[in-house]
Amino acid sequence: MKILVTNSINPQFGNVIDGVIIKNNVEIAKFTIKKFDEGSKYGINDGKISKLFIQDSNKNILACYDRGWDIKPHAEAKEILEKILEAYN
Repeated sequence: MKILVTNSINPQFGNVIDGVIIKNNVEIAKFTIKKFDEGSKYGINDGKISKLFIQDSNKNILACYDRGWDIKPHAEAKEILEKILEAYN
């Protein structure tokens, strides 16, 4: 499983990154995160990611975090979430 960044914006307050998750050369999910340079109590696991949205290829929402879990990661999203946290948190 690998991450392919499709767009990255560096606004004044936090970086916004869009990307896709690819497994066996097939796109399985899209994601958007907002991350900061330092961890925060508002971040996932007190980390740098303060906003996260993961959607599978069928447009189903797998996870949504906005300073807290709005939609906790479904079973299918746990491996994807771990990959994103490893790369950006």
